[in-house]
Amino acid sequence: MNKKKSLAIFDLDETLLCGDSSRLWTNYLWDRKIVQDPAFLALDSQMMKDYYAGKLNIEHYLFEHMSYFNQFTVDLINHWVNDYIQTVIKPLLYPQGINIIAQYQQENIPVIIISATMSFLVHPIAKLLNTDASMGIDM
Repeated sequence: MNKKKSLAIFDLDETLLCGDSSRLWTNYLWDRKIVQDPAFLALDSQMMKDYYAGKLNIEHYLFEHMSYFNQFTVDLINHWVNDYIQTVIKPLLYPQGINIIAQYQQENIPVIIISATMSFLVHPIAKLLNTDASMGIDM
């Protein structure tokens, strides 16, 4: 008997999450005054415009975005990521998405989350959702 194997793949932003995880991260950093340079917000706005226009240079964006974090330790950034996920992301997850993921897991169907957001944000969100794997933009 030839048994078909199933796999469930979800996009994160605007599918499982009411919002864009990258933009929400930028707002989180700005609102908490972790980053206070207005150019940081402008960079994010330009990135979104370029993304929707199909002309985003992701390497340039990541280089510019990450330059704001040179003075911080990885542990401190991880602390912010954890807080961001609990305070911003968790309340914005669609209950229907959570339920569908749980259904797939009960049926032993592997679940993967993909996103054009940076992996260091995507992976812990996927962990929160108890998915099998996740993929994002690596630096």
